[in-house]
Amino acid sequence: MGRISTTPIHGCGNDPVEQRVRQIWEAIERVVQKSQWTVQHTGQAIRVEAVRSEKGQTPYRPLQAYMDADSVVKHVQPWQQIVVFITRTQLAQEGKRPVYGMTPRQRKKWRQLWQAAQTAQTAQTVQAMEADRDTKDPIQQWRISEIEQACLVFCIELLNQTYHTQEYESVLICAMAVLRRGEFGWRDPESYPPILSRVIKMARFMIVQQALWLDPNVIQIIETWQQPQKCATRTLRSAINDIDSAYGSDDEPEPVQLGSISLPTSPIRSQDPPTRIQWSQNLSQKTFQEQVTYLVNQLMIRGTHTPMETLQDWRTYGLRIHYNTTAPGHVTWMQPDRLLYKHIKFTMGDFRGFVHGLTAATRQILSQELLFE
Repeated sequence: MGRISTTPIHGCGNDPVEQRVRQIWEAIERVVQKSQWTVQHTGQAIRVEAVRSEKGQTPYRPLQAYMDADSVVKHVQPWQQIVVFITRTQLAQEGKRPVYGMTPRQRKKWRQLWQAAQTAQTAQTVQAMEADRDTKDPIQQWRISEIEQACLVFCIELLNQTYHTQEYESVLICAMAVLRRGEFGWRDPESYPPILSRVIKMARFMIVQQALWLDPNVIQIIETWQQPQKCATRTLRSAINDIDSAYGSDDEPEPVQLGSISLPTSPIRSQDPPTRIQWSQNLSQKTFQEQVTYLVNQLMIRGTHTPMETLQDWRTYGLRIHYNTTAPGHVTWMQPDRLLYKHIKFTMGDFRGFVHGLTAATRQILSQELLFE
């Protein structure tokens, strides 16, 4: 079997299969852009929860979402390649498919994605809707199209798998193994861990995005983000609905006379309220933050035997090799006064001139633009 392309093939504009592949490729990029937009508007608690990878762990830094457009394109590419690889292998003939399995839910979500790609709007129509969103729908920038929803659900479903004997039971792990093969050979511990990091971070973005749209009050949440001064009452709630009843009557207690008589202590009774209130809710009724906590606990943390646990272990192993391996040298002395840095040749006089010029430019910026004396 020849090598399967993990990117759209250019020059096949009339091929209906390549048109759908291109639709999926572009839809995944839009999903990640909107997911980052969502993360940027969430609070500290949700972003801390989204980045958690261990049970009982309190991350010291929340999920960061400050990538520009070029960085988003770079970070989302591994996910695009994963989905395109699965798409091409699913469309291949029976005897030419790689040996990997998919759960019934994954197969169902992939069929829905492929169907959505067939009926997806053209790029021109999407751009026209984006340009007109401010006048027709104030929350249009938050809404996701049918194909974007299908991409998001399918990517989440790729995380939603446990394995029993080996990690390659997961189609996501098989696709990640394919991505370890670069253009010029196998990737090393210096080039492969960054790809794993991008896949993991984009998965966290999509977890938050999925949790948002599972909240029953998603529209009210978005409206609150749009106009914080008009916070919707329906999105606010007390942590304990009936806190007064948990501690007895609403009546004011009788004042205690302080004096020689010591204050009485309360006897321990079986009717006393517990220290923690036990509660449970149906998944469809969970709030945004509760959805994030649930999805992270089920799909993202170690100890769950999910693909994300394997990817995090691979990244840890690769980084350990990277940081414990001596890097090859790049500086070579060619002559007593001439250096070679990678492919750049220069003399010590050139280097001194570079340092003096850099110092002068820095001093000028500090004194003229930043007003430092």
